[in-house]
Amino acid sequence: MSDVVPPTALSEVQLRFLCHDDIENVKLLCGDWFPIEYPDSWYQDITSNKKFFSLAATFGGGIVGMIVAEIKGRTKVHKEDGDILASSFPVDTQVAYILSLGVVKEFRKHGIGSLLLDSLKEHISTTAQDHCKAIYLHVLTTNNTAIKFYENRDFRQHHYLPYYYSIRGVLKDGFTSHCDVRYGNALLDDVTVEPVTPIQKRREREREKERERQYLHCLALGVTVTATSRRSGVGKTFHNFGAIASKRLILADEWTARAAEGPVFTGVCKYFCRSKGHGFITPSDGGRDIFVHISDIEGEYVPVEGDEMSYKVCSIPPKYEKVQAVEVTITHLNPGTKHETWAGHIVSS
Repeated sequence: MSDVVPPTALSEVQLRFLCHDDIENVKLLCGDWFPIEYPDSWYQDITSNKKFFSLAATFGGGIVGMIVAEIKGRTKVHKEDGDILASSFPVDTQVAYILSLGVVKEFRKHGIGSLLLDSLKEHISTTAQDHCKAIYLHVLTTNNTAIKFYENRDFRQHHYLPYYYSIRGVLKDGFTSHCDVRYGNALLDDVTVEPVTPIQKRREREREKERERQYLHCLALGVTVTATSRRSGVGKTFHNFGAIASKRLILADEWTARAAEGPVFTGVCKYFCRSKGHGFITPSDGGRDIFVHISDIEGEYVPVEGDEMSYKVCSIPPKYEKVQAVEVTITHLNPGTKHETWAGHIVSS
């Protein structure tokens, strides 16, 4: 790709949908744009499955940008983002999820990213009619360029997602950002989320480490941290959730009981997203599904739906917003494969 891009590049850009012949080119572009490694099946899907809105911007016949999105029902929204829409919206309400949006470096700041995003909005307005109410996406908290790009186009941060991405075995934090298709930002069900500053994130992590340290110390001494003890003394060390504390304390007690038992639990993988490094496990003992982040240590094996898994609860540090976290160690029944994981349970407020 030439380093010299004419000022009139946008007027010469043409749009077309991705096709199977684009797979190798798209792989190279995504490898250059994103730190996440996508499986081959992902590239097959976005170039052939009609459920995806996969649009390419071309210049001189070559792809210089692309956007991949999926319009889906609100019931299929990621569990951690279940409150993107207010509960008053009908069950058949749809949302659009942006899986990928990128532009070749030399062609950035020429309006191509905006053109692709506007094309998605136009597609929604003409095909989804009045059913699609919001567009949302996930972004690394360290990707300031992307965050600023979306903020300048009416997106706002909705959730802070700790350890959301698994990038080459390292867990990274993410944001959920969203934009209302028609009515500004009035979709949330009485939820207000302020942007999280780096200082706030650092302080919160320091508090989490201290809470976890003291919690593990209590477990080592054989002290069961109940809702009562948390409120009367120990609890002040661990968390202060205000009005929604009671619900979370109940869940914390359940996890405390599981941790105190100490055995290795077994479960079945319900869902796992390789690119994001997280998924859900259904415990064999009938407990609630747990939300798990996995950082692969040996090999590249990741669980798929139906895999039997064994795991042990190690600690239960309270987490942010709607996540009740628990650190676990998962050992797959596939010999020699071991993963260190972070996990949590989604809590509805």
